[in-house]
Amino acid sequence: MVEANCFAQFCIDDYEETYMIDMRFFRGNVSEYIEKNGITEVLVLYNIPNFAADEKFARCTE
Repeated sequence: MVEANCFAQFCIDDYEETYMIDMRFFRGNVSEYIEKNGITEVLVLYNIPNFAADEKFARCTE
């Protein structure tokens, strides 16, 4: 998740709170996490080849 870690520094000054989830290790439900934390805007940083091939990405909406 190097891309997201490098990009985060450009977001923190524009938002009161910033959350980062590394989908390789997060075992929760993303939709529940978003609702629990009152998150209203989401940015997904992922490279296209991995995004298209990642079968685990579907768990975000389970």
